[in-house]
Amino acid sequence: QWKLESLLGAGGFGEVWLARHTFLDQHRAFKFCLDPVSRDRLLRHEGEVVKRVMAASVDVRADQPGIVPLMDAFLEGETPWLAYEYIDGGDLSGFLGKLGSMPIDRRG
Repeated sequence: QWKLESLLGAGGFGEVWLARHTFLDQHRAFKFCLDPVSRDRLLRHEGEVVKRVMAASVDVRADQPGIVPLMDAFLEGETPWLAYEYIDGGDLSGFLGKLGSMPIDRRG
């Protein structure tokens, strides 16, 4: 019941897509694992970590900046995926690039 709307990013692990629920007014960021080596590692070693992150995400509140809740996961099949709450505002590499170009106050 989710429709992929636009590609948000791609890297060694796979791709991240913005998706919209077909009748609920909700968005999610779906991270698809497309790399076979990463997929095998995710399935063998990180399934338990994903379970723990999802359990901890239940307690994440909107007033906790920097934490994006993991909402759902599908770790079987040809293309495993993780679904995160979608937070508009860019990606981490873009943020770090802006941060790196900011002047540094060296007055102490």
